[in-house]
Amino acid sequence: MQKKKCVLVGTGSRGTMSYIQPIATGHLSDVCEMCGLYDAVKGRALTVSSELGGIPVFDDFDTMLDTVKPDFVIVTTMDSNHHEYIIRALEAGYDVVSEKPMTNSRKKALKIMEAEKRTGHTVRVTFNMRYMKPIEDLKRTVMSGVIGDVRHVDFQWLLDRRHGADYFRRWHRYLENSTSLLIHKSTHHFDVINWIIGKRPLSVYAKCTLEFYGKNGPYRGKACHLCEHAAECPFFYDITKAPRDKSLYHDLVAESGYFRDGCVFAEDIDIYDRMALLVNYEDGVTMNYSLVAYAPEEGPRIRLVGTKGTIEFEYFGSGPRAYTKRGTTFSEEVATAGANVSGDKDGNIVIRVLPAGGEEQIILTGFGSGAHGGADDVMRDDIFRAPAENDPLCHVAPSSEGYYSLAIGDMAVLSTQLGREVSIDDLGE
Repeated sequence: MQKKKCVLVGTGSRGTMSYIQPIATGHLSDVCEMCGLYDAVKGRALTVSSELGGIPVFDDFDTMLDTVKPDFVIVTTMDSNHHEYIIRALEAGYDVVSEKPMTNSRKKALKIMEAEKRTGHTVRVTFNMRYMKPIEDLKRTVMSGVIGDVRHVDFQWLLDRRHGADYFRRWHRYLENSTSLLIHKSTHHFDVINWIIGKRPLSVYAKCTLEFYGKNGPYRGKACHLCEHAAECPFFYDITKAPRDKSLYHDLVAESGYFRDGCVFAEDIDIYDRMALLVNYEDGVTMNYSLVAYAPEEGPRIRLVGTKGTIEFEYFGSGPRAYTKRGTTFSEEVATAGANVSGDKDGNIVIRVLPAGGEEQIILTGFGSGAHGGADDVMRDDIFRAPAENDPLCHVAPSSEGYYSLAIGDMAVLSTQLGREVSIDDLGE
C-alpha cells in the first residue's frame, strides 16, 4: 500500500507532538509519510527534522506544496495566520487538516469557506474532544432521548494555575494572536455543545475581564529566565529544564524573538482570565458558559436540561477531586448509592441522568490511555487511515462546524467590547 504524503506548516509543540512525530516515527508511520516541513522560524523546523529522521525542510510554503504534491496539508501555526496557509493550500489544489481553532475570527473563517466553494477542496478541523470517551458517552446519552429535547445548557470550565497560567506566557496572551481563550481554548467546548445539541448559535451576550494575570500581578519581568523575581514568583517557569520547550523555543530566541516563558504579569497582556457568556441558539435553546483561568483545580461541569429530565457531568483533571485519585473503589461506591448503574464498571467518571419523575441513572465512563485521554490516537486514525464507515456520532468536523465554534468566542469578545448582545452576523462593521 502506498503511503499518503503529508506536509505540515507550524513546527511548534502541538504540530510536532500531535502530527509530525506520530506520522514520522509513531503509530501512523505505516500509512503516512511526512514529506515536508515549513516554519517561519526555519531553525525550529530544522530542529524537528533532525530529531525525527531528516524530514525535508522548505524555505517556502508554496514551493513545498509544488514539490511534494501531498495528500494532506496540515496547518498548526499560530491561530491568527491559519487562514493564510489554509487558503493557499486550497487554491493550490489540496485538502487541509487544520488544528483547532480553524482560525481566530469569523471574517477569516468566511474567507476559508469561500475558498472551499471556489476550489472544490475541503478543510477538516481537528476537534479531538469529540473523540474523548466521556464526551462520546455524553452525546450517546442525549441521543437516546432519555431527557427529551435539550433546552438549556450550563457549562463551566476551570483552568488551574499551571495550565491556565501557561496561556499567559505564550503568544495566546494577545488578542491579535488568539482573539482570547474563548477561541483558542473554548472552541473545543462550544464545538462539543453545538455537536451534542445539534443547534446553530445565533447570538451572544458576554462579560469578560482580566483581573488576575497581566498588570494585576505583584511581580513583573520580560521572561522567566531573565526575571529577578524567579525565587519568589509562584509562576516562575524554568524553561531550561523542559527539553521540548527549550529546543523548540528557548534556543531559537535569537532567530524568532519569541519568549516561550514570557511573564504572566506583563502589562501588555490583553486577553481575559474570567469569561461569562449567555449564548442563544436556534429554537430558543440557551447556554450559560463560563471559563476561569486561575482556579485551584481543572475540569468541566456540564448540565443539560431537557424536556424530560437533566444530565449532569463533571470531572476534574487536577486538584483534590481529580478523577485519577478516585481509585478502583469508585464504581463500587456509586453502585451502593441506590441508583441504576450502567456503563464501564471500572470507570472513574460519572454521568448522572435524572429523568423527570424517574429513578436516577448513573453511567460510568472514563478516559483511554494516551494524549488527551486517548482521543488523539483515535482522531488521527479517523483522519489518516480509513474513516469509520458507520459513525452515528458524526465525529468529522467540516469547516462549517469549525466556523460556528469559533464564532461564539469571536462574538463574545465583540460583545464585551461593545457592551451589548451580538448576533452571529454582526461583524462589528
